[in-house]
Amino acid sequence: MSTVDKKLIAGSPILHTDDYEATLNYYRDVLGFAICWSVTGYGPGYGAVERDGVEFNISGKTSDVDRLRKAQPYNQTCDIYIYVREIDELCNELKSRGADCIYGPEDQAYGMREFTIRDINGYKLCFGQDISMDPEHP
Repeated sequence: MSTVDKKLIAGSPILHTDDYEATLNYYRDVLGFAICWSVTGYGPGYGAVERDGVEFNISGKTSDVDRLRKAQPYNQTCDIYIYVREIDELCNELKSRGADCIYGPEDQAYGMREFTIRDINGYKLCFGQDISMDPEHP
């Protein structure tokens, strides 16, 4: 398989925390990570930290995050975020192999096109493509 054929770009675990701001600050101040981005105001907070090319997503959790993880299909409650190319083609490939696609692909207001699958253990894997990477996307 050539580099051009590869659809997966990178993966990022999602750390769920009871104290979103304290966790961001800890990763920055104690562990030396940079805060890449942070979104608050629509829930308990969601963002990313990075150091030396290693990125984690940080998600503030609600009091019933475990119930949400099982019930809600969208990426806010996923366990791993995977950056990809050719997202629609990849989604179709995974579905044809029997993947349990529980959401998408759908465009998001923050510039990503995403779909989520649930694996055989119940973990949610969200696949996302930067919309600007797709020359056919408006």
